[in-house]
Amino acid sequence: MLIVNSPHNPTGLVMTKEEIDQLANIAKKHNLIVLSDEMYEKIISDGTEHVSIASLPGMAERTVTVNGFSKAYAMTGWRIGYLHAPSPLYQGIFRVHQFNTACVPAFTQKAALAAMERAGDVLEYMRHSFALRRTLLADALSNTEQLQVMEAAGAFYLFVRVHHQEANIREFALRLLEDTGVATVPGTAFGDAGEGYLRLSYAASDHVLLEAAKRLVNYVSH
Repeated sequence: MLIVNSPHNPTGLVMTKEEIDQLANIAKKHNLIVLSDEMYEKIISDGTEHVSIASLPGMAERTVTVNGFSKAYAMTGWRIGYLHAPSPLYQGIFRVHQFNTACVPAFTQKAALAAMERAGDVLEYMRHSFALRRTLLADALSNTEQLQVMEAAGAFYLFVRVHHQEANIREFALRLLEDTGVATVPGTAFGDAGEGYLRLSYAASDHVLLEAAKRLVNYVSH
């Protein structure tokens, strides 16, 4: 199985059409099933295009597309999502699902339906707000050479390279929390390649983001 996540958590990367094409070719060449996590597909800025790998020729019959309402519709914690898969895979997916989750609560289903039917303008407003906050936070973090922000066009995270004196990024993140009250996620929570990076969420108010950035910049600069 090939697992694809675009827009990407934790980096905010959105894969290009060319990159998705290359992954599709690999999947077809080696007869792989693809699990495509597209949870952040509606949270993209800068006119960047989201391409679902299942939409490419020969891929719908081998792709399981996973999505949900937590991110785009601010329903985090309600745990309602959906997937689309080739018919031969449904039996196995259903067997796993029915012994983990009995059913989605009725009120959550109604909220999801309302979001799909009436949240278009709100979604656009939220997408615009996230783009502004991303720029706000990135600019605030640029006040020191100790922090290097990766470019991001999707989701609501910044992946930031940190130059620090701790043994590893997890120790730094814990010390940062203890000393400044700024909560971050160490990059190693997503794998060894995340060493040296922090994931910062900008799903917060401008005031909170600027204060957090100020504390982080001051912390790494002294």
